[in-house]
Amino acid sequence: MFKGYCFIEKDGAYCPPVELKDANEVFSYVDLQKKLFPEVRITDNGDFCVVHAVNGKIVFPPEWVRLEKLNEGVGANAKTNS
Repeated sequence: MFKGYCFIEKDGAYCPPVELKDANEVFSYVDLQKKLFPEVRITDNGDFCVVHAVNGKIVFPPEWVRLEKLNEGVGANAKTNS
């Protein structure tokens, strides 16, 4: 189980947490909310940050940062090839 927090201001007030049951829900939640809020944090049961996005970009964990960069490259190539 995870909890998702959307910050109205970076390091400021945040909306009530949303419970997320698995990695797929976490990914979908972060992918949407990072576009709407300046900061998104996902925590695990121990209240440790497991995913962090700031200003529309994932900054933690490093594996997700690399995945996001790869996806951006794929999207850019698709636009230039059409």
